[in-house]
Amino acid sequence: MRRRKISWTLRNWILLLLGLLISVSLAACNEITQTSPWHPALTTHSVVSVNGLEQLWERSDVCVSYDWMMPLVTAYDGKVFLAGRLSREEESSLIALDATDGTPVWQRDQGFKDGLIATSAGLYVGDTSGFARVVLYDLSTGEVVWQRRFLDSNSVLYMAAEGDNASVYLNPDSFYVLRGDNGDTEYSLHSANPVFLRTASETFVRQSYSNALQLLENQGGGVTWEAHLYERVLQPPVFTSSIVFVRTDEAMGRLYAIDRNNGDILWNTDRIVISNAVVAGNVVFYLTQEGLLVGADTQTGDVVSQVIFTPAPFLVRDSKTEADGYYVAYDPKTDTILALLGDSNQLFGFRIQQP
Repeated sequence: MRRRKISWTLRNWILLLLGLLISVSLAACNEITQTSPWHPALTTHSVVSVNGLEQLWERSDVCVSYDWMMPLVTAYDGKVFLAGRLSREEESSLIALDATDGTPVWQRDQGFKDGLIATSAGLYVGDTSGFARVVLYDLSTGEVVWQRRFLDSNSVLYMAAEGDNASVYLNPDSFYVLRGDNGDTEYSLHSANPVFLRTASETFVRQSYSNALQLLENQGGGVTWEAHLYERVLQPPVFTSSIVFVRTDEAMGRLYAIDRNNGDILWNTDRIVISNAVVAGNVVFYLTQEGLLVGADTQTGDVVSQVIFTPAPFLVRDSKTEADGYYVAYDPKTDTILALLGDSNQLFGFRIQQP
C-alpha cells in the first residue's frame, strides 16, 4: 500500500511539472507573437485604373499579420475592424477605422488575435492567451460585451456568423455555436473534422484526410454532398443563400464557387488568389498576385469590376519575403470594399458604383 501511494504521488508531480512546462511554452509563444516585429513596407503601390468602383481613401501605415486560417480584417456598421498596428511603436491591438475615410474610431485590447467576424451583435474576436477565448466587442465603442473562455482548448481555429450567433471551432476538436446576446452555448459537438458552420438544418465540415468540403444533415448526420478541391481548405468558407465560396491553400490558392444545394463547382479561378473573399450583393471580391482587386459575378465568375495596382505582381509571403497579410472586407452600410496590401502596409477604401 505504501509503495502505491508513493508511486501515485510521483506521478502527480510529473504531471504537474509537465503542465507547468506546457503553460510556460504557450505563454512564451503568445508573448513572441504579441511582440512580433513591425514589418516595414517592401514597396508602395498606386492605383492605375478603377472599373466599377470609386476610390475613397488610402492609408499607408496599416500593419496586419499574415494569417492563412482566419481573416484579421473585417467591416460592419460603417467601420473597418483590424487586428494590427498603425505605427512601429505600438503593440498589436484591435483597431476600428471609419469606413468612409479611414480615420481611427477606437483602439482596444493589445495582444494576438485568432480572427475577426462582425455581426449586428458585435465584433467577435478569437483570442489566444494560453487557452482559447472568444470576446464580443461593442461595434461603436470597442467595450467588451461578454467573453467566453474555453479552458480545455488552446486556440480558436475558425469562426463564422449565422445571424447574430457565431460558429466556433477550437483546437483540439471542439465546436460550439455561441449566442450573440450572452455568449452561452446554443449547440456543441466533438469533431475531429473541422466544422465551419452549423445552421438549423445543416452543417459544413472539412474532411481532415482529404481536400473535401462536406455538407451534412443535422438529422442523422448523412452526407448531402461532398466537393473535392485541388488544394487544402484552410480558411472558413463564405456562405450565401445559394453559393459557398472557398479559398484554398495558404499564401496563394484558388477561389471556388460551389452550389450550396448540390455541391457542384460552378466556377473556380487559377491558383492566383492571395486574400480571403467577401461577397457584396451578386459580386465576390478578392485580390490576386497579379496586382488586381477583382470583383466577379457570383454565378459565373466573370469579372464585373476591377482595380489595377502598380507595381505588380504583389509580393507574397515566402521563406525570403516577410510580406504581411492580404485581406479584403465589405461594409454593407456604406457599400465600401476594403483592400489591405501586405507588402506595402496600405489599406484602400473603394465605394461600389451602382449600375
